[in-house]
Amino acid sequence: MNNTTQIKTHFDVKIILFFILFFILSCSFLAYRKNTIKNCDLAGFKIESISLKANDLITFTDTTLTSSQWEWDFGDDSKVSYLSKATHSYEKEGVYKVKLISGGTCTVEKEIKIAPFVENIDMSLYPKFKAPSKVIEGEPVTFNDNTSHAKSWKWSFGEISDGGSTDKNPTHIFKTSGMKKVALAVNDDYKYVTTIDVYVSKAEIVKEKFAELPEVHTGPEKPGVTESDIEAMMNGISKNELSFRNFSRKFCKIHMPLVHLKEGDVISLKELDENIRDKRLRVKKITIEKNKFGDVSRIDAIYKN
Repeated sequence: MNNTTQIKTHFDVKIILFFILFFILSCSFLAYRKNTIKNCDLAGFKIESISLKANDLITFTDTTLTSSQWEWDFGDDSKVSYLSKATHSYEKEGVYKVKLISGGTCTVEKEIKIAPFVENIDMSLYPKFKAPSKVIEGEPVTFNDNTSHAKSWKWSFGEISDGGSTDKNPTHIFKTSGMKKVALAVNDDYKYVTTIDVYVSKAEIVKEKFAELPEVHTGPEKPGVTESDIEAMMNGISKNELSFRNFSRKFCKIHMPLVHLKEGDVISLKELDENIRDKRLRVKKITIEKNKFGDVSRIDAIYKN
């Protein structure tokens, strides 16, 4: 008996032939790629832009006469473009390799350096206006704009549904207390907006704080205003014959009266001027209330435009 164990190894000839054939085909494919896709001199490859910063729109052009097809890879994982003239913008700064394959056979790469985005700010374009740092709730406040290049105005007074204003020097009555952010944009340019914080105090707190102090009477420039005077002035405004300045100077400068309308709305003298100016209205009834100094503190007006 033979105790020697014989181990036979068997190789399938078909498997060996398959690997040989796969190797030959791979080499042939690599040789084909090397011979068909090559670096070419694409003289018409141009990169055009006023500046090369993030968010700038950059134009990539190939005007090479021999080019017929284009494939742009901008080097930032964005979509490939198949146009002879492509535009692209980079979201971030950095160095990118832009590759162009033309005609499926020629490829060329160019490196492009994108600088950080820097927003140009022209400080002279910011609106310039004056506003008090503290005001009283329920009392009219006038804001004055001093912007030399302003042709139109858009004010916001920091209150919900305040409506804003498009006047150059608006008068506003704050309906709630607290810190308000008054903002102004001019010429519809919302890139340049100036804001000023205005603190609105509750009227009750102010009265309590100064209860023991003597009242100071500033008085109207021309005291003794009557209902007939106000009716005549409103008619003058409605015919555009009386300016708001001449109208408002008849009342106390510090505490301008509020106007109560039939519908229950309460408006300022400035808003009354805006509502009736050049409207040819018909005044039906005017009643007024005065304080102990003889200043008009309230106007009830019923009129029809």
